[in-house]
Amino acid sequence: GETGNIVVNPATHQAFVGWNDTQARIFSLNRDGLTGEVPGGVFNNAGRYLLALKGLEANQVYVLNTDSNVTGSTDPVPGFLAVIDAAGTVVNTFSAGNGPFGGVVNQATGRVHIPAGGRGGQPGGVTVIDPATSAVSSVNTSALFTSNLGRNIGVVEALGKAYVQAAVV
Repeated sequence: GETGNIVVNPATHQAFVGWNDTQARIFSLNRDGLTGEVPGGVFNNAGRYLLALKGLEANQVYVLNTDSNVTGSTDPVPGFLAVIDAAGTVVNTFSAGNGPFGGVVNQATGRVHIPAGGRGGQPGGVTVIDPATSAVSSVNTSALFTSNLGRNIGVVEALGKAYVQAAVV
C-alpha cells in the first residue's frame, strides 16, 4: 500500500493519514495506535488520499483525494477535499479541480489553495476553498501556463497571495 502524509490535530491529539491499497481510505491514530477508519461523508473508496493539511478552524483537518471525484469515479475531474472534524468524521467535501495534487492553507484567511495539473483533456488551475463559508472559486491560469501546473504552492499571508510554481495566482 501507499500512505499519504500525516497531519495531527493538536487540540484532540489525533493524527490522520491516507492509506491507498486496493481501496483509498483515511485512518485516524492516537497515542495508543490505530483507532480506525474515518467515517462519514467519504462517498467512495476510489482514488488516492495523499495530502493532509491542518485547517485554520479549530479541530479540523483536510485530506485531498487526487485520483477520484466524490461520486467514486476513478477520473479525478474534479478531485475533492474532505473536511474532518474533531470527532474524526468527514463533515464536508469540496470539489478540488481537475487532477488536484498539492495544497496549502492560508493561516490568515483559512482558505485552502489547491493546484491541479489537469486531467482527461480538462485544464488545470488553482481552486480556492473557504471552508468557513463553503465558497469554492477557481483561478484561471490558462494565460500563464502552456503545460501542466505543478504541485508546489505556498502562501504569503502578509501579501494575501498564493504562489504556484513560477506564477502569482
